[in-house]
Amino acid sequence: MRINPNPNAGSFYVNYTLPPNTNGELHIYDLVGNEVMHKNVYWYFGYLQIDATSLQNGMYIASLEIGGRHWAGGKVVIFK
Repeated sequence: MRINPNPNAGSFYVNYTLPPNTNGELHIYDLVGNEVMHKNVYWYFGYLQIDATSLQNGMYIASLEIGGRHWAGGKVVIFK
């Protein structure tokens, strides 16, 4: 999973690879562990555009999950 651009001003892309015919979920958490965003992801797209302009400046954790299990992750830095 790649997050571009990073850092960003609240708008970024998540590029990912999932096994064929498998869908998942992207969860974004603040550093305390609160989920601040949730998006469904589909294996045939391979990327997702995220609008996180409503989030405050800071570092967040992105977690890509399949069937409730962690698949990939990364850090997201929002700096407006």
